[in-house]
Amino acid sequence: MNLAIRSAKNDFVLLTDADCFFDKNNIHSRIRLFENKNIKMVLAPVFLENTKTIFSAAQALENLSLMATTAASTAAFLPIMSNGANLAFERMAYFSLPNNAMQAEFASGDDLFLLNSFKQQFGDKSIAFSFDKSAAVFTQAQGDLKHFLYQRIRWVSKSKHYTNFWLIFISLLILSFNFSIVLAAFGSIFNANYLFVFGYLFVLKLVIDFPFLNAFATLYHQRQSLKVFPLLQLIYPFFIVMVGFLGHFLSYKWKGRKY
Repeated sequence: MNLAIRSAKNDFVLLTDADCFFDKNNIHSRIRLFENKNIKMVLAPVFLENTKTIFSAAQALENLSLMATTAASTAAFLPIMSNGANLAFERMAYFSLPNNAMQAEFASGDDLFLLNSFKQQFGDKSIAFSFDKSAAVFTQAQGDLKHFLYQRIRWVSKSKHYTNFWLIFISLLILSFNFSIVLAAFGSIFNANYLFVFGYLFVLKLVIDFPFLNAFATLYHQRQSLKVFPLLQLIYPFFIVMVGFLGHFLSYKWKGRKY
């Protein structure tokens, strides 16, 4: 990627993945934010298509939550997440970053490491999120559980190398909250009082999550993903705790290689 960036001739570099597709106005939608000369990087949403099965719909909803978090945190001038499938930046600004801005020694996470390098070099307000619907790109959900878990474990495995305070803080806060739900669920097997704790935490999570996700899904016409919201609310605390643990200990396969 570094070679491609250095070979580019124009002012901006736009990244996406080979399996993504997008609107004909996508490039203009992303580039126009650079009219503000203080903007050095533009983030934009990635959505999953063909969510006809419960499994693919659950992936789409989880991805929607990541996109909503990316949008909200960036709009609040606390950018903590990015997705290399829909990312743009000023080419000359890239050359002012440290040589290893994307930390190529790691198998994954170059988009987050690049985001952090831009934050450190130009500040939080140099990063914008495009809310233009034409700026979105679309890709497919993982086809089976094995590849889905490999992907999530790969994402978690890079977390030990994070240095962004807010990313670490929010990640730990979410993990701790979900871990509390899991503990309460198992505790209720032995003590009925924990069932009330579980119910309280579950309802609290629902009250926080649904309005947030519904607003973002409505904005991008992605409300079909919300059909699995009740199911995912029950499963997700157990899933995120499991993946958060396994990501630090299990190996995974990616692009034909084992890590």
